[in-house]
Amino acid sequence: MVGAPLGREGAALPAATENGLDVIVRFHAIARLPELQRCLLSLIGQTYRPLTVHIVTQRFQPGDTAIAQHLVDTLARLEPDAAFHIHNFTDPEPADARSSLVNLGYANVRGRYVYLLDYDDVTSPHGCQTLVTDLLQTGAAISFGHVIGAHLTVDWPIIMSRTRQDLYVGNGLVDMLRQNFCPIHSFMIDRSRAAPDALWFDPARSRDEDYDFLIRFCAEYPSSFAKKDYVVGFYGLKDDGSNTVVGPGVTTETRMAEWRRSFDLLTDQRSRTRVSPRVQRQLGLVADPALTVARLVKETPQ
Repeated sequence: MVGAPLGREGAALPAATENGLDVIVRFHAIARLPELQRCLLSLIGQTYRPLTVHIVTQRFQPGDTAIAQHLVDTLARLEPDAAFHIHNFTDPEPADARSSLVNLGYANVRGRYVYLLDYDDVTSPHGCQTLVTDLLQTGAAISFGHVIGAHLTVDWPIIMSRTRQDLYVGNGLVDMLRQNFCPIHSFMIDRSRAAPDALWFDPARSRDEDYDFLIRFCAEYPSSFAKKDYVVGFYGLKDDGSNTVVGPGVTTETRMAEWRRSFDLLTDQRSRTRVSPRVQRQLGLVADPALTVARLVKETPQ
């Protein structure tokens, strides 16, 4: 199924209900099922309830969906207080549908809080509760925690953690707008504090799609970095080269060209995106209707 179009594509998300937490998990290859299992186990270990997990898949055949459903049914028996749903993206385009998968997840959320997680990453047991509490205490629309890099050895199907490294360091909103230090599972959104059409990823983006979203969202809505030193999750840095990030696994000129193009698009996004008066007030600035993200970053000392 393909979800209703979002944001500038047309339709709005349904209004947030109750205090439920919806987690969107992107999953693109059935061969990676052990990693999905590891991810979902970290979610059912969360202390926050009620919890609904939306697993969004990319053009799965019926047999692949059945395999994923068997895993979901098994976990549901372990944790009956958590709900699991699988949504399959079937459109032929875009070929790399990672942004469209998030949009499909957004189209199906109903809870007040939304959290994003990729199938090969995990959360800490109190991660989601920490972010929800911060949203309630600060009144922000988005709350950020800390994610640790975990170096993993992949000896399929065994995935072993070797060392951990503090890779994502920054001090707040302007630092994030200058250069992203907030992985996709470091933040949580309170849907009741944002416009219904604010949650959307650009379907054309296959690199830095989450950062593109953060620039737009955080320039418009107040954010909280009060929990930036609280570990809410772990980002798996795998030694088999299967990560999307620039690193040892990025060896081809084609892939490097994709990242250079993404950098140029982000530069353009910063120059076009204006900082809302409420975000300027949060930063202690005198409101300037012409202030862009690029100007804010340039004029704020590091």
